[in-house]
Amino acid sequence: MQIFSRWKQEWNAAWEHIQEQIYNLSSEGKKTWHGLGYLFEQARATNGLRFNFGNARLIEDNQAIAPQPRLVMSETVFRELLYYMRRFRGEGQVMGFIDVHKDNAFIVSELVIPPHTAGPASADLDQDKFPFWLESLVESGKDVTKLRMQGHSHGDIASYFSAEDIDTIREEYACDWMVSVVGNRLGIFHARLDIYRPIPISISLPMFVENLTTYAEPNEILAWSSKLEDTQTGELIETVELSHKGRNNGKF
Repeated sequence: MQIFSRWKQEWNAAWEHIQEQIYNLSSEGKKTWHGLGYLFEQARATNGLRFNFGNARLIEDNQAIAPQPRLVMSETVFRELLYYMRRFRGEGQVMGFIDVHKDNAFIVSELVIPPHTAGPASADLDQDKFPFWLESLVESGKDVTKLRMQGHSHGDIASYFSAEDIDTIREEYACDWMVSVVGNRLGIFHARLDIYRPIPISISLPMFVENLTTYAEPNEILAWSSKLEDTQTGELIETVELSHKGRNNGKF
């Protein structure tokens, strides 16, 4: 009987809430049954007698206060990112400087390789070298407050954010927002934006590349290779074939 009594109380409370919503829909300011069907069509019964009206989603186009966020790379930056993903035999890390534009474009301006140890299924920052590495960036004139992209490779396996990746995103970043990118040697990428303050929220980011060209010049390859060899410890692939779709095909 106690269970039935509590059920009845919850139902009465829910019904009073629905009646209140119907009353608020009335343009004449008096109780009316107008709109009852609309309310029930929009309701989703969850957790027993609790009602959920609608689902969470990004508001788009002219109904939003700003365009949807997106990750943008120049063809040069993307070629460099793809080069790193192809050179890592297993996992590996890369970070990027991001400029945020008023139209919510998160533009990756430059990539850097943090000191880390890479393995078949892990890529861990070198905690002893990392602070000195940041200092070297500051000394060279870089604004490390814009170092907001953390990317890593999954090597030859599928590109996705694993449970361990999610734990890192959830617990390891000491900032108000961060962009994470995961890719693999096939050139398949996924990106996400995680905002920690003032309101925690996670958003899947579309990734745009301007004028995709996958051919790399020799001087680019030399510079990228130097970054890898200077800061990461792990097995690298010496020569990689480039088969990503673009205007040109070639070798890294």
